[in-house]
Amino acid sequence: MASHLENTRAVDKITYVTDAVPTWWMMFWIGYILFTVSYIVFDWIPDFLGWMSVVGQGAEAADKYIWLREMMRN
Repeated sequence: MASHLENTRAVDKITYVTDAVPTWWMMFWIGYILFTVSYIVFDWIPDFLGWMSVVGQGAEAADKYIWLREMMRN
């Protein structure tokens, strides 16, 4: 289609610049993945470990853990 431009310096320069810089789409997905991983690491895992410390201690321990968790989040 644009075969007459394939060997020009301008096209080579444009190709280099666009290949060297991530696109906005790639940056969005990189951010999404980083956010998801950090959310799992800093929210789900501590919550899961907290519940594991309550298991087997009865309803009162669970109520105390829920109260403590709500106090920490607010």
